[in-house]
Amino acid sequence: IWVGKLDGLVHIDLATLRVSRQDHWPGGAVTAILPIQNGLLAASDGKLLWVADTEVRSLLTFEGHCSRLMWDEADGAWLGTDQGLLHWSPSKPDRYLETQTPPERIRQPDPLAPATHLGNLIQGLAVVDEVEGPMLWVGTPKGLFRHDPASTALVPWSYHPIDGFSDVQSLASAADGSELWMSTWDGGIYRYAPRTRYRQKMAGVSEPILALSPGIDGTGWAIGPSGLYRTQGAAWELVLLESQVLIGATLRAVAQSGEREVWLGTSSGLVRYDPETGAVQSPVNHAFSRPVNVLAYDTISELMWAGTNAGLFALRRAGDGWLR
Repeated sequence: IWVGKLDGLVHIDLATLRVSRQDHWPGGAVTAILPIQNGLLAASDGKLLWVADTEVRSLLTFEGHCSRLMWDEADGAWLGTDQGLLHWSPSKPDRYLETQTPPERIRQPDPLAPATHLGNLIQGLAVVDEVEGPMLWVGTPKGLFRHDPASTALVPWSYHPIDGFSDVQSLASAADGSELWMSTWDGGIYRYAPRTRYRQKMAGVSEPILALSPGIDGTGWAIGPSGLYRTQGAAWELVLLESQVLIGATLRAVAQSGEREVWLGTSSGLVRYDPETGAVQSPVNHAFSRPVNVLAYDTISELMWAGTNAGLFALRRAGDGWLR
């Protein structure tokens, strides 16, 4: 089995369950793969690549995000991208085919038509204090949306033919609650001021971010394929590698409950990270060992909310761990 990941291409031998990768294989985000007769096609970092055991060849460079691949022995490769349908063959120049509306672009809908804003996966939620009051922001693969609880209106906020953005992977309100932090498929973390629509890419992160969370005293936390990031200003720094957490565990979520307590949601449960010493520990008593996908800590009720494949859990502190 071939698997395309955010940090590259891997191969799994089903007989031995051995996972392997080669140095010459793609190392960036692999968004689509397709086995063909003499190798494998992979879309990675804006390139269509032909991958073999000992060789990788770049076939073409394209714009946007490729999510689907199809191969025709007589006519070459077809790429489904957020810019439209792209065709490539060895004998003809690559070309985009005109589509009515690029898949990931949303415009203001017909007021008489049924609401279809959220016909895609919700990947992030955040509340920002604005002049009109608290507003809910929703991140989806189709972009960023603003929801006004008073009017129940849900408005597409991110579409613009030149500098718009789509495919919001993660979303959080900044530590002071006045702006948004968000990450898109292109990678990195952006500061976004809703009132002015000013967007600025923050330094220190180039990869896609899976989770964002405000911390204590202006601190922010983020989870990426490489590990845990922290910010205390305009830049982010990698403070903990995923390999330093637990053997075989994958980082998925983060929430800070105290000055020296940052809880990491992993595929093996909750673990505690001490920002001062860098120590990572699993609770000895009352460990929560279900795979955790999302985390949020409520400072008022002192509850830790954990989203898992088995549902949502409200956890209360007990000893050095958490109880349901």
